[in-house]
Amino acid sequence: MIKQSLCRLSSHPSFLQRLGLTSLHHRNTARSFNTALCYVCSENTTSPSSTSPEDTSKYIKAFSIQSVSKEGTLIESSATTCRTAKIIMDEPVSLGGKGTGPTPLELSLASLSGCELITARYIARSMKMEIKTIECTKMQGKIDVRGMRGVSGIPAHFTHVDMVYEVETDAEDDRIQDLKSRVEKACPVYQLFKAAGVIMNCEWKKKQ
Repeated sequence: MIKQSLCRLSSHPSFLQRLGLTSLHHRNTARSFNTALCYVCSENTTSPSSTSPEDTSKYIKAFSIQSVSKEGTLIESSATTCRTAKIIMDEPVSLGGKGTGPTPLELSLASLSGCELITARYIARSMKMEIKTIECTKMQGKIDVRGMRGVSGIPAHFTHVDMVYEVETDAEDDRIQDLKSRVEKACPVYQLFKAAGVIMNCEWKKKQ
């Protein structure tokens, strides 16, 4: 409504006369002024609600796993997408377990390295970067056990994680570091650790 009124007003003879736009040159100027005014009005009166927000539900993917506590500290888990593969977790004998499998904390580190390695493969492909092998030669997490005992102010998760990846490739080091940066941004498990405030010390280098 406001836009239409301004456009009509800008082309009205009395309005142009008040502005002193009476000659042919002035009338041409007035027409240009009128066109510009109508354009500005149309640009600035678009309703923000005219476009509906994007439905992001199609991007959400759910992952599920089932676990059962058997005797003692023995845990058996399976991913709902792969029923035939079982994941066995246990505590070492020194902590009351039987040592029949890695601890949950050790598996979280394995999940971190596995997620980074898989992510690296996908990203390297998009970068057209030829890679023969990528090996995680070091993955060590440090934790203050007082946090697991409920001591106030001490986190119950890893505080530091040190890791080293060796990449077998003909690519130059700057490409390897670019790959590292992209992987750390895109790897879900890496981002989980980072969001928890874990200090991540990660080195990527060419395999000798």
